[in-house]
Amino acid sequence: FQVKIRGFRVELGEIEAALERCPIVNKALALVRRDRHGSQRLTAYVTTRAPSADAPSPEPELRAWCRARLPDYMVPAAFVILDAFPLGPNGKIDRRALPAADPKRVAEDGDPPRDAIERELAAIWETLLDTAPVGVHANFFELGGHSLLGIGLMSQIQKRLGANLPVSALFQNPTVSGLAQLVRRSDPTMAFSPLTPIKPSGVRPPLFLVHAVGGDALCYFDLARALPADQPVYAFEAPGLDGVQRPETGLAVLSGRYIDAVKTAGHKGPWRLGGWSLGGVIAWEMARQLEQGGEEAQLFLLDSYIDICDRAYAETDLALGFLFDLAARSGRTFTPNPEALSRRTGREALSEALRQAQAQDAAPPDLDDERLHRLFAVYRANLLAAGAYRPKPIRGRATLLRAANDRPGYDARTGWLARGFEVDAIETPGHHYSMLKPPNAVILAKTLADLLDP
Repeated sequence: FQVKIRGFRVELGEIEAALERCPIVNKALALVRRDRHGSQRLTAYVTTRAPSADAPSPEPELRAWCRARLPDYMVPAAFVILDAFPLGPNGKIDRRALPAADPKRVAEDGDPPRDAIERELAAIWETLLDTAPVGVHANFFELGGHSLLGIGLMSQIQKRLGANLPVSALFQNPTVSGLAQLVRRSDPTMAFSPLTPIKPSGVRPPLFLVHAVGGDALCYFDLARALPADQPVYAFEAPGLDGVQRPETGLAVLSGRYIDAVKTAGHKGPWRLGGWSLGGVIAWEMARQLEQGGEEAQLFLLDSYIDICDRAYAETDLALGFLFDLAARSGRTFTPNPEALSRRTGREALSEALRQAQAQDAAPPDLDDERLHRLFAVYRANLLAAGAYRPKPIRGRATLLRAANDRPGYDARTGWLARGFEVDAIETPGHHYSMLKPPNAVILAKTLADLLDP
């Protein structure tokens, strides 16, 4: 009962146990089934307690329950609600008699699209999320959306509707209705701001989170949602993701731009900065610059490795690193074919690497070349900026929240201490990528909330 989904080993019993802890569930069974596209998908079969013919479908509640307790790759893609499980002659569940999941699963909110833009957006969602009909108020994340699908979504919106929207638009507009409003007023001349509101309301001093090497901030969605309701959260996204700005290759310059963006928005402190992976390194430089100006910052490094700084990166490794990162952020793995890549260079090598990743379901199937090269340009600029950066000490203390399951025998704190930088260290569940996913994100959020100054 252990299966492999997109490179991850999944214990079906863990999914069943999580579902059976839900108050409305009587019994649950998890299986792997092939969908109409031939892809493997987790399917949960559930009987509920005292089901009523008039009651709405429990699928939204079951999906939300799983998302809060399981990693994304263990959340079932489909839920089949049964009155009773079919039994064989021996009294055990007859798995072969279980019905296939309806490929046209009904979304949480079935209000139909009201105009041509909403109809086009709903059609894109139905294809990407393999669910239909999609109502205009259904939530992208509640339907199983994640960063990899978000990239594919924005690529399709640009191709079919001509609107160039950042992936971060999904933070405040995770519905067809919300995105349709953005498409209607899309303005290619609109000034770029790296500051993105994730959760702008709340009475506490805001927490500012810096993007990782990929440049987008979608990785912080689950963490922000798990932080206290009165905790505002903002994130920074790298210039270049919009296809208009040029990617910035200087890490110190990038840090200064982010500080200016916050001050332009009217924030005057106290400063609470954090960042995952490369984001922590950029946050470190921001704290250093703030100290030079007489200000202080409370700093959080989310499994950040200072080892990425002050080193050279070979061009041949950048394309592979980009696709490894793109896949891993969505819980997938990518195994390249080096021989096929060795015959290509530059843009051709990147396009070939993308084709290989798509064949392994490790990259969006409809990611077009324009957006691909835009995302890669940002990744490349950020990694080269880190390689050219010479870290300097700060006066304040930083807290490193390191992933417990990362790189056996290696502690992310080691690299900071080797440079003479004192950092406090707290262990948090998960590995480098899963620490920001449920259920680990809930524990990370609680740890952060306890550390944040009142």
